[in-house]
Amino acid sequence: MKKNKDMGILYVVATPIGNLKDITIRGLQTLRDVDFIAAENIKRAKKLLSVYDIKTKIISYREENRERATRMIIDKINDGKNIALISDAGTPTVSDPGDYLIKKCVEGGIPVVPVPGPSSIICALSVSGLDTSEFSFLGFLARKGKKRLEQISKIEGDGRTSVIFESPKRIAKTLSDILNIIGERKAAVCRELTKLNEEVIRGSLSVIIDELEKRGEIKGEIVLMVSGGGGIRSRLDRDDLISEVKKYVEQNPEKKTKEVAKILAARLGVSVKEIYKIAVGERED
Repeated sequence: MKKNKDMGILYVVATPIGNLKDITIRGLQTLRDVDFIAAENIKRAKKLLSVYDIKTKIISYREENRERATRMIIDKINDGKNIALISDAGTPTVSDPGDYLIKKCVEGGIPVVPVPGPSSIICALSVSGLDTSEFSFLGFLARKGKKRLEQISKIEGDGRTSVIFESPKRIAKTLSDILNIIGERKAAVCRELTKLNEEVIRGSLSVIIDELEKRGEIKGEIVLMVSGGGGIRSRLDRDDLISEVKKYVEQNPEKKTKEVAKILAARLGVSVKEIYKIAVGERED
């Protein structure tokens, strides 16, 4: 490892997402050679280091302490220390606090060196069976409200495969929300990738929802992928709109007309007002 006499280096090291054998030789060597390891999860980091008999000192770098820890890390690097950043699992800075540290290091002219390896996003895409020529990564969706509706609505007009992180407690609701807002799509749910209970569930959104509903409690880390759309909503004429609204109202009699209008307007790419008028007419009939 080459070391600058005046300034150290921040190494961004990818670690296993499950199976501890999924780490590169270079990754292990880097973790051995640096002066400190900045870890999002100290307990997980210690487990990995113990398996490979690595004695490097660990310092905490989490969302809760990122500003203070960033200042400390930058001070150490400016003093000539080399530091490796590792996330909870996989490649740092993807939906974790590491991006803040990277930005500050870049702003301060500190060398940032990637040590590539596992990524749950690429891992999931590789076995999804969906189109992987282009994809859009959405991270974790907002849990509720307008922002969540907007995020899901954007999937409808996107021709790329959408990749989403989700918790096992919310995956069923997220699948249902996507189905209700953008309609039927091919999808894949990857659960516990590279771990003992690794599983990939493929099929239409409704088929996957039915499968998960049979199981009750769902456990494990999840990556959800939804196939891209073909942009058909822009070609719907009024008869098509009426047909879509009628079908949705019949299938969802419990939903209020305003809610139906918002959902279908986002799905079909027309105004809420137009859908509302049609929905009112259908319910009056």
